[in-house]
Amino acid sequence: MWKTIKNYITPFSFNKLLPSLIALVGGLFIANLLCKAFEKLLVKSRLEPSLHSFLISLFRILIYVILFLIVASTMGFDLTSLIAVLSVLSLAISLAVQGTLANIAGGIQILASRPFKKGDYVEVGGNSGTIKEIRLSYTVLNTMDNREVFIPNSDAASARIINYNAEGKRRVDILVDVGYGYDTALVKKALLECCNQKEILADPPVLVALNEYRDSTVQYIIRAWCNTQDYWNVNFAIKEQLQDVLAQHGIEMSYPHINVHMDK
Repeated sequence: MWKTIKNYITPFSFNKLLPSLIALVGGLFIANLLCKAFEKLLVKSRLEPSLHSFLISLFRILIYVILFLIVASTMGFDLTSLIAVLSVLSLAISLAVQGTLANIAGGIQILASRPFKKGDYVEVGGNSGTIKEIRLSYTVLNTMDNREVFIPNSDAASARIINYNAEGKRRVDILVDVGYGYDTALVKKALLECCNQKEILADPPVLVALNEYRDSTVQYIIRAWCNTQDYWNVNFAIKEQLQDVLAQHGIEMSYPHINVHMDK
């Protein structure tokens, strides 16, 4: 160990101290200017703001490592051995925290590609909820029953993502089964009366159509468009009116059943 330390100290002489100090002060000044320029560049970019602080820190570390090597070279240290030691040390650290690095890489990918943002209602790998926070290591999801789900970003980046807020509006699809024997126009008129909520958009217009002839029922479909934040209100409001409105028109909602006829 002493020989190693001596090998580093031997090339050093005090007559190199002044140039080293000049290199250090000048390097710090230039590094500060570069970091400010990089920060301004990020502000003008379209990258997610949550990613800015991480990239600035990474850029600052890179600048300081380069500055350290320049000052060490000015002082007469052997950079070949120093770089070799730093390489081995960085490899050991990366292997020790490879899981964390994978999550950080996933976080950078999410923040750069922006498949969702804070406040979006999404489905990520089987988990549904509102995005509460996007961090470098994991994404926080708030479910409908007010539970917080922490999803590692390495999983979120490779998972199937459905963003329900991306387009700003959603379609409410409701299937209704009635018995055979009812007039189709009458059923469609009754179902259309259930779609009287002010949250339902006029364009595209509400669609009510006969969807399928099933074994024991006739299935109709209601398709109504609304803003994403009104989806559940519209969905529940239509369903709550169905039975009463159909009953007013003398139509009975049906369910799958089997009619058995016996001949004597």
